[in-house]
Amino acid sequence: MAKQTKIGLTRSAVIQRINRKLSANNERLRVTRYDNERMLSDVGQFYITGEKGVSRRNVDLEALARKLDILRPWETMLDDS
Repeated sequence: MAKQTKIGLTRSAVIQRINRKLSANNERLRVTRYDNERMLSDVGQFYITGEKGVSRRNVDLEALARKLDILRPWETMLDDS
């Protein structure tokens, strides 16, 4: 059996895919800057905003991408660092 190779996607590419999907519901995935400690403690590194403000806090980026069927089984998310 042949070994399956995973295709790597950057974090920014995954965020763009998620935002295209969320835009249908007037939502947007946001990223908190590392130097903003207050926002990091309030909403986490990734959060989703909608028409009424923050709708989801502490979003797991990879889990959300898989749930929305944006990150396929043969794809993996690369570290942007």
